Amino acid sequence: LTTTGEKTSGLAQIVHSKTHGNVFAVIQFLNNMQLEGILYFCIGTLMWKWDEDEVQSDMYVTENVAEMMIFKLKNTLSPDVRNILQIGACLGGQFDPSTLSFIAERLQATKNEASLTGQELSSMHDSSTCGKQRISVIQCLNHCLGQGLLECHDGLNYQFTHDQVSAAAFSLIPQEKRDYLQLRIGQALLEKLSDIELERKIFIVVDLLNRGVSFISRDNDKECKLLATLNLKASRKAMRSSAFTSAESYIKIGISL
Repeated sequence: LTTTGEKTSGLAQIVHSKTHGNVFAVIQFLNNMQLEGILYFCIGTLMWKWDEDEVQSDMYVTENVAEMMIFKLKNTLSPDVRNILQIGACLGGQFDPSTLSFIAERLQATKNEASLTGQELSSMHDSSTCGKQRISVIQCLNHCLGQGLLECHDGLNYQFTHDQVSAAAFSLIPQEKRDYLQLRIGQALLEKLSDIELERKIFIVVDLLNRGVSFISRDNDKECKLLATLNLKASRKAMRSSAFTSAESYIKIGISL
């Protein structure tokens, strides 16, 4: 805040008490303070200003990191950016622009996805955006980099800067819609990945498909056989890694099909 420690000591104590010194929480806490106008830069004095009583009591400045992240995603990001983060949260560890674009296009092409998430996943299917040029995936990712939500170390693969960011993005999808969304994302991945890529990402794909298994009709022999085969492959790979509990889970789901 470009001032002395004496002047910021009161604010520092409040921030520490609410964030318990967690660096990530401190950053998000200060960002939310600025967003709410509780922390602001005064042009007249060329100094940062704040009201410690307001910081301490304002209900929107919460010490819960998860709530802070949800608030930030809801109130500072465009629907298009939230779309990408939601898909990324379903994918887990790492994701690249090409995969995100492919999945987003597949979801957009399916009319049933129009009300898939609480934010329409989000304006991807919002009629109010029809005829308007949507923000590209790269632009969305770059915006998230600037906001400290994502990081990219190799220029290609992106990941969330913190588990709380991923959890917040995922939480924006209504619980009753999540399984079906993950099924559709898994199906899109299955369509996109080569055999070699599928072998490498078999756990990600199968886990997504399994979460939406209740939406697969047992009368659809083709889909059931495919998912059973994928679960068998995942089980064998898990066995080779001595992940016996996971292997058993894959086998049980495969047999149930």
